[in-house]
Amino acid sequence: MARAVAAVEGLAARKSVRQIAGDIHGADASAVIDWAPNSDRRAQVRQLVKKARLLMGGGYLELAAGERRQL
Repeated sequence: MARAVAAVEGLAARKSVRQIAGDIHGADASAVIDWAPNSDRRAQVRQLVKKARLLMGGGYLELAAGERRQL
């Protein structure tokens, strides 16, 4: 969940997905260095950003209410 929150913060700061990956994994991590379109790490960060967008769109209210939403 902490990574999703970091992604929310990155989106709020208008950071790119690559910059968000740097925040989550460290700027010198392979997530940033090997930013190939088909990399697993990139796919993971993109999924986190997708979850973050859902949370920003009101999904956090469902989470706080104890409802289970498929993110």
